[in-house]
Amino acid sequence: ASIIAANSETPEIIFAALFLSGIFQIIFGIFKLGKLVNFIPYPVISGFMSGIGTIIILLQSNSVLGIEFSGTPIEGLFNAIKSVGSTNLQALLLGVITLLIVFLTPKKLAKIIPPPLLALIIGTCIAVFFNFNVPVIGEIPSDFPALKFPAFHLAQIETIIPIALTIAVLGSIDTLLTSLVADSMTKTKHRSNKELIGQGIGNLTASLFGGLASCGATMRTAVNIRSGGRTQLSGVFHSLFLILIVAFLAPVASKIPLAVLA
Repeated sequence: ASIIAANSETPEIIFAALFLSGIFQIIFGIFKLGKLVNFIPYPVISGFMSGIGTIIILLQSNSVLGIEFSGTPIEGLFNAIKSVGSTNLQALLLGVITLLIVFLTPKKLAKIIPPPLLALIIGTCIAVFFNFNVPVIGEIPSDFPALKFPAFHLAQIETIIPIALTIAVLGSIDTLLTSLVADSMTKTKHRSNKELIGQGIGNLTASLFGGLASCGATMRTAVNIRSGGRTQLSGVFHSLFLILIVAFLAPVASKIPLAVLA
């Protein structure tokens, strides 16, 4: 976000940096730098994960109350407390129902359909059926972006390289920490360098379509594992489902209430 804010008038720098960050990640993997994650102490990993969880809770507290907000996590907490008197009771009801489904779904049913997905469907259906007046995701683009190779001047390379390296390093660390969390949940061992090469290819490709760089998402990984996902196929189906939403189900997904997501 800070990189985009600093270079908002020169998007070619942003996408060139994203493209190059993917190349850097591939290089990290080829030179087997992924093994360095093994030297990160577990208290650091625990603090990192607890920090992400806390940030999500502080920001999403506003959406559960049906309050529109944009700002820092701490501002989100104060805003939720300050605005509690103007709570959207319908949004709060949806949030509570969603949480109850996520935590109290019987194990036999949870093996058939993951509780978060069940909660998402039921919460959305309640909002639509009873015509709740709550904030929703809203319009989702239903067309695919055009392929465009990042163009930049050689004079900009000094600006681009540090940005690309920063994105590559941060993304790699975030991903490998997520991988360690997944290891602890599944009692398996990930392949760090393979992860970096694959992610580098993904980020490099995304930049060609105007996409932003991404990294391993701890929240989605944890939900995936708890829902029974153990192999690369879960990642493949995750991607296919997102394509399906963009291509065909955008009008349906646009009706998902933010309180249910929160």
